[in-house]
Amino acid sequence: MPPASLYRAIPTPIDDCDLSADGSLIAVTAKNQLKLYSVADGLRWVMPGDDRLRAPRISPDGTRGAASSDIGTAYVVDRNGGVLVGRDMLTRPTPAWTSRGELALGTWMGKLLMVNSKLEQCVRALLQPEAADMRGKLLVDDKTPTSRMESWGNAEPQPLAITPNPLTDLKPISRFVPSAGWGGWAEFVHDPALLFDGKPDPPAEPWVLWARVGFFAETSPINCILIDAFRTRMRVDAVTLFEDPAHPESWLRDAKLEYRDAAKEEWVFAQNLLSNAAVHTHRPAKPVEAARFRIMLPWGVVGNLRLGEIVFHGQALGCSHPDVAAKRPVAVLFDEGGDLADSLVRRDTGLEFDMTQAQSGNRSLKLTDDAGRGGRGGRGGRGGRGDGGTRTVDPLYQGPTYGHTIANWDFEIAENPQPGQYRWLEFAWKAGGPETKSIALKLTCAAKKLADNPPTDWTTARVDLWDAFKKPVRVRGMPLMCSGGAAWFDKIVLKKE
Repeated sequence: MPPASLYRAIPTPIDDCDLSADGSLIAVTAKNQLKLYSVADGLRWVMPGDDRLRAPRISPDGTRGAASSDIGTAYVVDRNGGVLVGRDMLTRPTPAWTSRGELALGTWMGKLLMVNSKLEQCVRALLQPEAADMRGKLLVDDKTPTSRMESWGNAEPQPLAITPNPLTDLKPISRFVPSAGWGGWAEFVHDPALLFDGKPDPPAEPWVLWARVGFFAETSPINCILIDAFRTRMRVDAVTLFEDPAHPESWLRDAKLEYRDAAKEEWVFAQNLLSNAAVHTHRPAKPVEAARFRIMLPWGVVGNLRLGEIVFHGQALGCSHPDVAAKRPVAVLFDEGGDLADSLVRRDTGLEFDMTQAQSGNRSLKLTDDAGRGGRGGRGGRGGRGDGGTRTVDPLYQGPTYGHTIANWDFEIAENPQPGQYRWLEFAWKAGGPETKSIALKLTCAAKKLADNPPTDWTTARVDLWDAFKKPVRVRGMPLMCSGGAAWFDKIVLKKE
């Protein structure tokens, strides 16, 4: 058998999917949308539903599709996305096609409905269990050997002290993060700084409004506490949670610690936090180094959050950018990754990823001037600033502690760079045409003119930052500007030498 190879990658949000019998079509549900992709040609169509859609199914001959919504609507569509049937089943149905092209719709209430290839009802039934009362069978001893688990937790025998705690000095961004739905309205009602103030006592009221907790079971069962040191990498040897001893119903008995791998841009499991105590310390199998952590809460957050303190036992290590952490001679600010999507490349700023042209690789940064976008300015300090055909895009404002800066950026500029320090900036740039009058890439307040007129072909610029700044500085942001016309940037890096 020949080795497998990638035929096509289709970027799309996805909740569920189904592959056609011949492998040429993929049906995808994402929130309230049903989408059909051709493996050869990409997206064919998108159909919106009346609620979150699930269980997409393609008929054996590939001419029809089916899906169901959370409020009980069964959809049947043709190969062009036209709705052939939209029937309210009263409870959420699950569709399945037979080999003869018939469609079966079943619900958890036992209702079964089948329609033939002409979409005519041919079977309707209510399934019943053979035994009306299963209690007797369930209570019969099945002779399976059992033993008592004396302990199921993995906490240390004695919790560690509440101090020192690196989080106290770092003042991380901390917030409650629901997964979706109505639970998305939930947030901390107390100042998150209380979680790192060195005091074990919880607030008198829980951290989340009770009115929001009621929505979690149905709309937001997956929730977490984000702890983001933003640009400082920490080494965490252990974690201690101080909870309210007067409210055991809210203890986090089955939580998980995860960290963000900045190089791979993904969350990684670190340790289960299993305990049946108000104060509990947990040690990962090995120390964890990262800037962003999250405590994944038990499914649905049974009860509420009554935390007094979160303690990370370890120390701050420095800049969290993966190239600095690895002490590489080149630090990549932008090339092929998507890490600027949350801070710089945002909707309505005029800055976007351009997948159609690049000096190298598959993407560049395209900045459109304000006049080219119909004269629309940005939203205060959160997006682009437009003024008479000039567009300036600042990093997203991160609050009073971090301001307009970019996550993981804290690059040291030095005259004689040591490993993890840099002196030179190198980037590729070009103008959209002669109408583009000026282009700027700013790292601090210092300015250095590179040309009288911006180049209209890709050109690599190299700047001695020590010569420009005349002193040690730290690069934490990168505002971009253009006027008169569009500008492109690519392969932005810092170099040691």
